[in-house]
Amino acid sequence: MQDLTADRIDYLCDSPSTSKPQIDGGFVKAIATTGEQRWYTLAQVPTVREQGVDFVIITWQGLFLAQNTPEPIVRELNAALSKALDLPLVRERFTQLGEQITQPEHRSPEHLRKFVADEIVRWSGPSRRVVSRSSERGGAYPLRADTAE
Repeated sequence: MQDLTADRIDYLCDSPSTSKPQIDGGFVKAIATTGEQRWYTLAQVPTVREQGVDFVIITWQGLFLAQNTPEPIVRELNAALSKALDLPLVRERFTQLGEQITQPEHRSPEHLRKFVADEIVRWSGPSRRVVSRSSERGGAYPLRADTAE
């Protein structure tokens, strides 16, 4: 966000919690949201699909532990985190930030494991293409749109 507001880059895909204050302050202009539907705190901003680009990108967070963490500890931390996410004060703060809380049915370690595996598959192709294009340029990948091919 600092690079965007300083005009060192031309665009940024960012989370509503960090973008909205800059949008509201007139420092940056929102041109699209990347979710399935318009974001509730940016209802005036169309989705990329509404503008003819067929993709969906969401931001997400997860709590990761060492691979050999005992299952009872994993379950206890998962239960505590889920309980905290259901607290009215936490829900209110997430809403103030323009973020959504994951539904309870999507909070299990099994769900996160599958979700991360699916995301790796989803993004491995595009990531490989970026690395390949970067290698063709001697390792440099442009930061500004006006320097891209």
